[in-house]
Amino acid sequence: LYGFSRAVHLLAREAERVGFECPSLKLVVLSSEVATPPMVEAVRRGLGAPVAIEYGAAECPFVAASSGGGRLRVREDLVSVETLRRDDRRYDLVLTVFGNTSFPLVRYAIEDIVDAPIS
Repeated sequence: LYGFSRAVHLLAREAERVGFECPSLKLVVLSSEVATPPMVEAVRRGLGAPVAIEYGAAECPFVAASSGGGRLRVREDLVSVETLRRDDRRYDLVLTVFGNTSFPLVRYAIEDIVDAPIS
């Protein structure tokens, strides 16, 4: 199952409420919106399947994904991701996209913000 984080979260809450089960469901992928740890746990519990998170942007559809442990892993073969410290102690994400030779994006600020630098 692949979908917007909030929509899948609502579906999972309803599935848990009515006792829905789907043993053939092997993986749920949350995408396009923030997926908080409580949301991920509610989806796992409600749909009874492992949950992965996918992060992307219009400029680079696949930037990073989780492998089930919660941490996102950057696809370094597709994109370079940097974090630049802001005055408010948060970080701006900056991408260099490797696959777009017709319109290269080098150190492109996509206006996404994170709480910690990428290590």
